[in-house]
Amino acid sequence: MITSLKLPGNITYQTVYLSGANGTGMYPVTMAAYKDSTFTIAYQNEEEVTIGTMIYVGIFVTGADGKIYMFSG
Repeated sequence: MITSLKLPGNITYQTVYLSGANGTGMYPVTMAAYKDSTFTIAYQNEEEVTIGTMIYVGIFVTGADGKIYMFSG
C-alpha cells in the first residue's frame, strides 16, 4: 500500500515577522521546506509527500543579530 500526504495551504514557504530584542524593529523570518539536505530543491505548494519522506526545513532571518537570537532544534 502506498500512502501520501498532500501539504495543505502554503506551508512550503512562509514568512512571519520577529520583534526586535528590545521591542523595536521587525525582522522577516522565512521558513521553507526542502527535499534535500543541501536546501536546494524546494517543495512546491500542493505537492504530495509520501509518509516517511524526510523533509528538511530551512529558517532564514534577515537583518537580526545572530548573537541575540539563538534558535535550537
